[in-house]
Formats: sequence, C-alpha cells, structure tokens
Amino acid sequence: MTMLAKILLSALMFSMAGLANASGFIIDSAHSAISYNAVQTSAVKAETLKNISGAISKQGDVNVIVGLQDYDASQALLKTKIDLAKLWQMPTMQRLKVPATLQMSGSSKVVNLELLAAKVAGGQLLVVSIEPVIVDVANEQLSVNFVVSFNPVS
Repeated sequence: MTMLAKILLSALMFSMAGLANASGFIIDSAHSAISYNAVQTSAVKAETLKNISGAISKQGDVNVIVGLQDYDASQALLKTKIDLAKLWQMPTMQRLKVPATLQMSGSSKVVNLELLAAKVAGGQLLVVSIEPVIVDVANEQLSVNFVVSFNPVS
C-alpha cells in the first residue's frame, strides 16, 4: 500500500470514527443555507436564508430552526426523526426519503423530503435537498432547497 493510500485510509477511518462516536450533531450555520423562489404576479423572487440553527439528538430527533425576515412568522421549525445507526453504516453518501413536520405561523404541515446525506471529513454530515419542498407562505408558493452542514457533538 502506498503512503498516500495509507494517509487517505487513516483520514477516512478517523472521520468515520468521529461520526460513529458522536452524541448527536449541531448545525454549522456558517456552511448551511436555505434558498427559495417565489413566483409573484410581476416577478420571480429569489432569496437565501442563512439564519439556521438546530441539531440532531443522539436518539435521531432532528430539529431545524430557520429565521424568517419577510413573512408573518419569525421562524419556521422542521422536525423529523432519523435512524442514526443506519446513517453511521451508510456508504459515504446515500439518498434518503424522510417525512418531516414543518411548523410555521401556528400551523403544521407534513412534507416529504428527498435528501442526499454525505459523511465528510471530521465526522461532519452534509444534507442536501434533491427535490424542492413546496411551501405555502403568506399567499405565496415557495420552492425551497437547502444545504445543511452538521458538526458532531462529542
């Protein structure tokens, strides 16, 4: 085995060990974003939201909080549950279909998320939407996509 192969294998094992030993994950808001498009009568509005926080508990409970600036609600809350044991056993990346609950403006809606989850260096987890989530907000339909980075909590 070449030296480069040994270094890469060691790095991979180190990053997977970090993922397997994590007590959960916390959102890395600096490397996460939610973007949306709203078709209005006169134009298409595109925005990116960076005020994102939340975590994945050791039990697999996922809570993502998004600060909203232009709508009646001050924040949106997305809740779901994932099987961390299966996540730790997945290959480097995997497509997932996950039902979730979106809470906003006092109402709640079940949405189905189609995601790509990828394990990255240092035991981090990167989750990207494959299909947009359609959300009705303030008489507008928003097409929402996201990239959310999670750091492991020891």
